[in-house]
Amino acid sequence: MRVYFQDILDDEDEPDYYEVVPGTQFEISRTVNRQSQSTYRINGNESSFKEVCELLSKKGIDLEHNRFLIL
Repeated sequence: MRVYFQDILDDEDEPDYYEVVPGTQFEISRTVNRQSQSTYRINGNESSFKEVCELLSKKGIDLEHNRFLIL
């Protein structure tokens, strides 16, 4: 499974319009093997679960209430 992220700027006057902030795109993926061991990647580079959580927290994604699909 892969999930793609990017920062956006919403236009308060146009609810359906937004701009992507250049250089803010990143991808997180998780694979699980037959022994139920997970491998996490950030932008294709192997990372630890802790590194993934730190990056998502830094971006303001709520991990405290188990509301994030990939985890």
